[in-house]
Amino acid sequence: MTDNCSISLAPTDLECTPSQPTGLNQVGGDQACSKLSLDKREQVALHALAAKISHAFVTGAGGFLGKAICQRLIAAGIKVTGFARGHYPELEALGVTMVQGDLVNPEQVKQAMQGCDIVFHVASKAGVWGDRDSYFCPNVKGAANVIAACKALKIGKLVYTSTPSVTFAGEDESGIDESTPYASRFLNYYAHSKAIAEKMMLDANQASTTT
Repeated sequence: MTDNCSISLAPTDLECTPSQPTGLNQVGGDQACSKLSLDKREQVALHALAAKISHAFVTGAGGFLGKAICQRLIAAGIKVTGFARGHYPELEALGVTMVQGDLVNPEQVKQAMQGCDIVFHVASKAGVWGDRDSYFCPNVKGAANVIAACKALKIGKLVYTSTPSVTFAGEDESGIDESTPYASRFLNYYAHSKAIAEKMMLDANQASTTT
């Protein structure tokens, strides 16, 4: 793997209107985010999260899932730092502190994570085309850098986004859960790199950092 690998995060439309954090009693309300509709379970989950953490770090903040997470965290009154290769003024307008950087650069990752007490590692390169390094650099080395930064900065909570591709070997799947074993063979570099990264995350789970 080489340090000049990159990760591409495509911008998507943001459905949440800019606002200031308004406190937990307004999660899902118009003052928190006029176009963000949260059901009762989401509100309860955000309420519980905001009681435990104050500053979240989101990799891949510019992607579809990353933006959705940022929206909800901001609505809960949680400070958010987003990390992405691109520039996302719509997230900054929402109240997210955006940092441009590359997951394969450990110093950039560590510096951006300063002051955070939870990390949502959402960023990855997905797809089926490209060589091995184009997937393993951002997905495996990037995950290793996130884990190392969490340990160095004593960040106690790390949430990792995996993929169903880690169990898929070409046959239909239904009724599976986290106990389903990894595929006996991976169909592409994306699935293989994500399986390795997921194992790293599970191995990193300890008293000081919960993954």
